[in-house]
Amino acid sequence: MAELSWDRELLYVGWESNGTQLVYALTTPGIFSAEPKDWEWWRYDLELGSKERLEPVPSRVTAETRRLLDICPTEQATLKNQYHCPGYSRLLESPISDRIVFSPENLADGKVWLANLDGTGLVRLETPVDVASEAQWSSDGQWILISVHFPGGPGQMTHYLARADGSYETLFDDITHHDTFLLNGVYPQFSPDGTMLAYVGSPVYESFNRSDYHLFVLNLEDQTIQQLSDYIGLFQWSADNRGLYVLNDGLDLPAPFPLDEGFQEASLYYVSLSGDANEEMLIATQIPYYSLGGHGNWLGSYSPLSQALAYAGFEQTSFGILFFRPAEADE
Repeated sequence: MAELSWDRELLYVGWESNGTQLVYALTTPGIFSAEPKDWEWWRYDLELGSKERLEPVPSRVTAETRRLLDICPTEQATLKNQYHCPGYSRLLESPISDRIVFSPENLADGKVWLANLDGTGLVRLETPVDVASEAQWSSDGQWILISVHFPGGPGQMTHYLARADGSYETLFDDITHHDTFLLNGVYPQFSPDGTMLAYVGSPVYESFNRSDYHLFVLNLEDQTIQQLSDYIGLFQWSADNRGLYVLNDGLDLPAPFPLDEGFQEASLYYVSLSGDANEEMLIATQIPYYSLGGHGNWLGSYSPLSQALAYAGFEQTSFGILFFRPAEADE
């Protein structure tokens, strides 16, 4: 589907509800931005075997509001001319509500803020230690998971959980008492109904031992935690909210030193929320995965209907779709 490089990264991948059309986004050459309006969007149709360029959804934050909040202008210049927006645009819009997360260019008054689209309803968050890199909203718009990049691996983040109105904020690991720091690109994910967060973590702080890491589910209402599986790697919720698809070993393994070329073989499982071992269903094995490309190789999406996995990692610097036969029961 695409060759990846430092200035051509995979930024989003997901199947549409019919399971046969894949939508993905890449870095626009010359523009390094966290805003989807600046990305290059594509749709691939499995049935037609065709690819089409999509128009990005424009930002709902006006130029005037950006000026008032001291954030990047609507039009992004090329990297060499980004004098007023160093690194990337610091505005993260919700796709499902009227709230935004932003970091102003002048960080003296606060590094991470919440606001309405028109700049009203300002709340300064006290917990995040640096500029917000990514933000994920629960489907009901009530919760935000804010991720701050750590200068380690390209997908290494510290996560913070906040109420969208700013009434609550905390370091995610302080809720779970599980360490997520060493995992590169395996981020917590809200369930489709917005009531839970699935995540991979370890009860041992900064452990380099893979066996210390497990897949958990956090109930957002009462903050109870269920250990779901020992399978860890890229994962996604099933559409019915009843389980998760897990690419076991499809991750940058916690290790003090990288593996040669970052290559490993992964297996795809469906893990039911019941937690019963017999509800961990093997879907496919011997899936090649390169974990060290650093070009968005922690992004992937599985279509149960098409039995197809779209991900960056089949080859070290490429993004594509892998089709596979179902695994036999005795495999």
